[in-house]
Parts: sequence; C-alpha cells; structure tokens
Amino acid sequence: MSDNDEKEETMLEEQQDLFRELSREQTEAEKALEEDQERSAKSQDESDN
Repeated sequence: MSDNDEKEETMLEEQQDLFRELSREQTEAEKALEEDQERSAKSQDESDN
C-alpha cells in the first residue's frame, strides 16, 4: 500500500464523517420544520373557530 492510498482512505473517512454530520443536521432541521408546520396548522385551526 502506497502513501497515496493511505491519504485517499483518510480523505474518504473524513468525507463520510462530514456526510454523516450533514445528514444528521438535515434530519434535525426537517423534524423542526415539520413541527413548526404542525404548530402553525394548529394555530390556524384555532383562529378559524
């Protein structure tokens, strides 16, 4: 295994870590967005009454 291969593997691992972090943040953002939409839908229902 050459030095270059090791560098590539390290880069891949770093990219996977970054990707996981991004995915987690995106999932959390989507959940928060859904909760916001549900809250505003509920408050609109209440204001209709």
